[in-house]
Amino acid sequence: MNIVYQTFALPKLGRTLQDYEDAYFPADEKYHQQPTVISENRFRCVISDGATDACFSKNWADLLVRYYGNLAGDQIDNDWLAKACAEWEEFIASQKLPWFAEEKVEAGAFATLVGLTLVENKTWKGTAIGDSCLFQVRSDKVICALPISDSREFDSFPYLLGTRQKNERVLPEVKFIQGEWQPGDCFFLMSDALACWFLRTVELNLTEVSIPGLLALKNQDDFFNFVDCQKRKRDDGNLANLKDDDVTLARVYIGNSLTDTRGADLRSISFPQGGAQQTVDMPDSTKAENVQPPSDARVEEPAITDVVQSTTAGKRSGNKLWLGGAVVAVLGVLAAVFCFVQNAHHDTSVSESEAQVQAKPEPKPNNEQDQIGTSSPAASIQSTKAKSVKSKVRKHHK
Repeated sequence: MNIVYQTFALPKLGRTLQDYEDAYFPADEKYHQQPTVISENRFRCVISDGATDACFSKNWADLLVRYYGNLAGDQIDNDWLAKACAEWEEFIASQKLPWFAEEKVEAGAFATLVGLTLVENKTWKGTAIGDSCLFQVRSDKVICALPISDSREFDSFPYLLGTRQKNERVLPEVKFIQGEWQPGDCFFLMSDALACWFLRTVELNLTEVSIPGLLALKNQDDFFNFVDCQKRKRDDGNLANLKDDDVTLARVYIGNSLTDTRGADLRSISFPQGGAQQTVDMPDSTKAENVQPPSDARVEEPAITDVVQSTTAGKRSGNKLWLGGAVVAVLGVLAAVFCFVQNAHHDTSVSESEAQVQAKPEPKPNNEQDQIGTSSPAASIQSTKAKSVKSKVRKHHK
């Protein structure tokens, strides 16, 4: 089985790759520089999107793709997740963190995961949790989408794998799918921002541009030009075509070479406000909800109490913890800065007052008028009474 594999990755606008919080497997640099032909009986690739609001999510995403990428089976279970969590905890323990980061770490890290496994008997399997997506493309048409097939389904609270949560609560939300591949098929693995953009091109019948354009990408410069343009371009509703987020694409083409010379320009795509919506038309045999997990990929059934807690509120608890920790940390820092500024201002005011008092000693009176002028009102009244008495005494003597 020959495939052509290549990965593309970009951080948010104005950021560097050091701020990039996604991860992908295989992560060999050669796959990042140019399309590479791989001949294997079995091939697996994975991407993971680390949650931006959590702490050290990049490290967690790296662990997830490495562990799942090297897994013999297709199962996402607590066995290898526990090992990945333990390795993340060891990393955290080795870090010297400020107090506000320690509070945020208490909530743990979170990430999505989507994986593809190709076998030479012309079968494939997909696994996903969260909003990172897998698409199978044939003849410029999307014939399979996992786990989301409608751009309106993307929201801010996807199910996530976490380092300090009970993952058995979200394991029932893992989606499995299996199907058949043909020579010339292409698979795209995308992080959420790019997947949402791609599904909109499907819904607006723009795949004649989007699919050839994605197939024609040759290097990171091509990818940057496309992503940068779509992030800055606005539709009629003043919404960006492509949300400003870390963007990851893993492209898997089944064949000996990937040569698409149609020259479609991804930068030319524009989304009108509102547009006709249509879900991806998939054969029933490849729809995720109609496919049972393979026997080696079944997850352990959680306890009834865990299932009850795996509701929408439980789904969003991790996100609330991240936001709560961030708010507490920011308020703490602001309070400390405010107190420091107030104390410094008070100390400066007191010092200036003392300096003014020392610099202006009280003048000594030179005559009676000065004494009266500089004395208090009571002293002035007493002085006036004394003069009146003296005047009466002089008149008496006369």
